Amino acid sequence: MKTVLIIEDDDDTLHLLEEMAKMAEVQVILRSKVVSLREIEEINPTLILLDHWLDSQLGGDFCLKIKQNEKMKDIAVVLLSCDKDIGQIAMANSADGAFEKPFDINELLAVIDVYVN
Repeated sequence: MKTVLIIEDDDDTLHLLEEMAKMAEVQVILRSKVVSLREIEEINPTLILLDHWLDSQLGGDFCLKIKQNEKMKDIAVVLLSCDKDIGQIAMANSADGAFEKPFDINELLAVIDVYVN
């Protein structure tokens, strides 16, 4: 079964994203803060939905670390943020996509479907 890892520090958004990912019939793992690269390697997700504004680190910076890691570079990472420049941030950090909050649920569902099916 494919896995979606969701890293989001806002509880309401975290649980909304969880419900959306479950619609794609995948295993969903939730985290409210950045995890270690080792944990990501162990989880081996197909897709990571990653909030850009986290307490301990910027999601964009963390995305770049994932993409620069030979073992994890093929994991799809989609950044989420209220930042109007999230598209540029995503490109600069090698993300596979980006959504500005508030995001269109149907559009995000379509992106999840692309990466997990």
